[in-house]
Amino acid sequence: MLVRARRADVGFVLGGALLLVSALLHWVGSGPGSTLRGHALIDTIAALGHTHPHWTTTALTLLWYAVPACGAFAWITVGFGEPARRSGHIVAAATVAVTLALGAYFVIKLGLEHAGPGLYTAAAGATTLAFTSFTHGRRLTHI
Repeated sequence: MLVRARRADVGFVLGGALLLVSALLHWVGSGPGSTLRGHALIDTIAALGHTHPHWTTTALTLLWYAVPACGAFAWITVGFGEPARRSGHIVAAATVAVTLALGAYFVIKLGLEHAGPGLYTAAAGATTLAFTSFTHGRRLTHI
């Protein structure tokens, strides 16, 4: 049981690190916004298309900062020793929802061919948290 708990801890530390690092990488590899990060990137992406409503920019900004915040919450969850318990499941599920929503918006607006390494790194971090949280304590069967 101790080995499985350590695996869950390692998974949450790694997933959290990937989420934090994703904020430092470019989410757009080519095209509009490829040299930008943070607010400037969100403003550029939200301005593409017909309108530029303020609620869209606000929601995207909150989602943008929620991705690394989820990484920090993953580390806090490890500090409390609960990656495979309900709190870990909540952090993992919230991370997947936030990352999926933001990533989907970017892909819909720009296309998958313009996705940068930040998007893939965040997706890898969210996947790591979800896999670690929901498979901990269960035997994985080999086919």
